[in-house]
Amino acid sequence: TIGKANVICADKTGIFTQNKMVLESIYDGKKVINLNSGFIDDTSAVVLNLAAACKTLENDTTENAISAACKEYNLKGEVEINSLFPKISIIPFDSARKTMTVITMINEQPVAIVKGAPEIVVPNCIDCDADGILKVNDEMASDGLRNVAIAIKRLSEIPANPKAEEVERDLTFVGILGLSEPIREEIYRDIKICNDAKIKVVMLTGDNLQTAVSIAKQIGLLKDECEAVTGAEIDALSDDELSEVIGNYCVFARISPLHKARIV
Repeated sequence: TIGKANVICADKTGIFTQNKMVLESIYDGKKVINLNSGFIDDTSAVVLNLAAACKTLENDTTENAISAACKEYNLKGEVEINSLFPKISIIPFDSARKTMTVITMINEQPVAIVKGAPEIVVPNCIDCDADGILKVNDEMASDGLRNVAIAIKRLSEIPANPKAEEVERDLTFVGILGLSEPIREEIYRDIKICNDAKIKVVMLTGDNLQTAVSIAKQIGLLKDECEAVTGAEIDALSDDELSEVIGNYCVFARISPLHKARIV
């Protein structure tokens, strides 16, 4: 039981939203395809295949949603994907780096497939309209979607000890996947109970700011976007400065475990 509480900080996933995700849309650099149509074209199919091949996490809701969509729309399960894109080596996902990489062979040439936060992956892509791509990313995120960018890099040889700072740069943009996270029906009641008890509810998430703001507005947690802040903005504040302004915020986006420790 809680004797007295003035603030409750909770992770978005599993508390505000259900602990499951569904792939809703695919952006291939030219157009966004909504999967509600039940159909994807060849270009979007390639984006989805590469996204499914770049997997370094197990029992992860995002990865599970991508794998399920690949099986549904491309008729390729994990066995087929691993056969098409055999893993030679990986650079595991890191919450601070916000990316993961799988090195595989495509047409007998080593290729790095990189997947992660669009605001990290896209600026490291070359020969593309990065600003235009990020604008589309923001539009997708404003609909409450969690977005994942995919890019590739053709390698001259298989690296013996691949390093993220070397591999995850000078990339070729492939696409962005937009995934939805259904809201828990009970959360509306839970927030009202907290509000009636004068308890402030705070959302913590590693998601994009626009995604977090959209969901927070849907559940009535956020009324003004100035009440939302990112981990990068927190990094710019000293502990004393953060202490002075932390009460102004009810949504913390793109935060790491270290940020959570500072916030709490």
